[in-house]
Amino acid sequence: MALVALLACLLVGLKLAESAGQKGPGAQGAQGAAPPSTKPPSPSPSPKPSPVAVDGKLRFTVAKFACGTKELGDWPLVRRPKGQFCLVDLKVENTGGSTGRLWIGNQKLRDSGGTEYGPDEWSLVYYDKSRPLANDIAPGATVQGTVVYDVPAGLTFTELRVRSGLVGGDGGVIKLRS
Repeated sequence: MALVALLACLLVGLKLAESAGQKGPGAQGAQGAAPPSTKPPSPSPSPKPSPVAVDGKLRFTVAKFACGTKELGDWPLVRRPKGQFCLVDLKVENTGGSTGRLWIGNQKLRDSGGTEYGPDEWSLVYYDKSRPLANDIAPGATVQGTVVYDVPAGLTFTELRVRSGLVGGDGGVIKLRS
């Protein structure tokens, strides 16, 4: 049993070192702005949820939010949730002048009853799409990855509360559903 644990740790260490040294989609610069539209905006009956929030020098954008995943990872690091996995595909841009870092544990998912759920921080080990969010973010750079939550089934989630640092700051709120 100890040998299996040691091999799993070595495998994880190699994967983390490999992903930290790669320059891929997670190391892209900011995208250019879209050309202005000539069509006047049409009134909408209700505002759409905002997929963007800013805290400190980090700008957070939710690219996708989905719940119901029943298994994540690759053998031998496959994980099943106690309830269900909710996955938040998150883009984080450093708009400041110095290196930034996202603290995964500070990103909270809030349900319609106001209860907050922290992410599964072990996802950095078993789910490779979470790893880019664990790296430093250079000034002007953008990283994209997935924050994994293991939450009870049947809940409706309304907000993602984001924070750029380990301590301090009020954080930002991204509305997930109207």
